[in-house]
Amino acid sequence: MIGQSIGLEYLVPIALNKLEVDCLAEGDFYPGDLLVSVLSIRSDYWSTHPAQRALMRSIIQLNPDAFEKQHSVEDIMNQLRAQRSHWLEANGE
Repeated sequence: MIGQSIGLEYLVPIALNKLEVDCLAEGDFYPGDLLVSVLSIRSDYWSTHPAQRALMRSIIQLNPDAFEKQHSVEDIMNQLRAQRSHWLEANGE
């Protein structure tokens, strides 16, 4: 639902809590799919939720290896790296 921008007010805090524990938490598809969904949220959401934006930034910065590990699906990791870069640029200080 996050990927479809449905219920973000309720789902993003839950997702961030899960990502704090395991930034590659698996939703229904593959390890890291929750992170991919959260990173793809439009920047206007993050601009109206600065505390959540700060937490997401912290999760990204505290888990650099999560974006570099080789997984069985290289495309997923490429997507994560691209989304991370886009997210940091769109939600910079």
